[in-house]
Amino acid sequence: MEKSFIVIQWQEIKKKNNRDAVFPKRRKDDEDNWKRDVKYTLQQKPDGNTMPIWRYDQNPIIKRDAIKRSNSVFNSAVVAYENGFAGVFRCDSKSISMNIFAGFSKDGIHWEINEEPIEFHGDNEEILHKEYRYDPRVCFIEDRYYITWCNGYHGPTIGIGYTFDFKTFHQMENAFLPYNRNGVMFPRKIGGYYAC
Repeated sequence: MEKSFIVIQWQEIKKKNNRDAVFPKRRKDDEDNWKRDVKYTLQQKPDGNTMPIWRYDQNPIIKRDAIKRSNSVFNSAVVAYENGFAGVFRCDSKSISMNIFAGFSKDGIHWEINEEPIEFHGDNEEILHKEYRYDPRVCFIEDRYYITWCNGYHGPTIGIGYTFDFKTFHQMENAFLPYNRNGVMFPRKIGGYYAC
């Protein structure tokens, strides 16, 4: 079943004075649904660091040649999945072609990225046409993981697809034609719709 999406602009959100109406508080059962039995290690804040966040001292976690064909790997989109993590990664080939690949990790540090790019399925061959794919984002909504990326379709646009298992991927209609990129799904409904 296809979901409905709308585009919102930040100015529209700021106009609303009732923040909870736009960004409803997360319920306790929502929190429980997001908890995972995941094994990972937190790195202690380095001595003398006064900032609220810091870089992991073993960066980069994923090396630029993580798969045989890659020249670089970046813009990873990682989510908790089953008893570990799943992700979608931009891997540029040695000839600098851009595509997105799925990968898995038990601890968020050691990754196995598929050697072949994600192959999307869909009813319309025209929608599946692409010149490049890069800058993926992943968002869990209801019963599936939505992926957005910059899709080369007669120029850059926002590609939208989904997966249930990070093995089979389904592509939906390209969003925001022409010439847009790097859309992110918002995992809560606003005015009865999901937003990108």
